[in-house]
Amino acid sequence: MIQPDSPWEATVATDSYSVGRLAVRTAAALVAGEKVDKYLLVRPELITRQFLLENNITNMDELIKALPALGESSLNWFPWMCTLVQQ
Repeated sequence: MIQPDSPWEATVATDSYSVGRLAVRTAAALVAGEKVDKYLLVRPELITRQFLLENNITNMDELIKALPALGESSLNWFPWMCTLVQQ
């Protein structure tokens, strides 16, 4: 999208790593007997060529830093998971 001759003006995206972590948390929650929603929405974000160029973004790490909404989802975090992460 940032190449001078790119036809891309905009796209929508989610962070695939965040989606994967959400899937693992959801599976762990189900195994642990937690009630989880049947459908989970990881909200996609609009990413424009102009935004990428203005913020000099060349990779996903830079994009998440500039657009934090793309980062970690707050869905299906249970208190016991936070305890496990801290160990």
